[in-house]
Amino acid sequence: MFTRHYHLEFILQTKDARPEHLRSSLKGLVDALDILPLEDTHGQGNNFKVQVKTKEPELVFDVCSEYGRLKSVKISEATA
Repeated sequence: MFTRHYHLEFILQTKDARPEHLRSSLKGLVDALDILPLEDTHGQGNNFKVQVKTKEPELVFDVCSEYGRLKSVKISEATA
């Protein structure tokens, strides 16, 4: 049976999350993960651009939403 992989890209707006906490929470759910810090122009938290390759996008979104708000979500089917 063929298992689909997806590329997810989104902005995660958080109050005080750290990349290592997010990385630890997503361990086992993702095949590839990049977390890039973004400057918070309002000084209200830690924001990140998150890029993920996964078979389970719903679970990734569920975990990330526990840390804050997801914005600018892009989903595409991964090739190979």
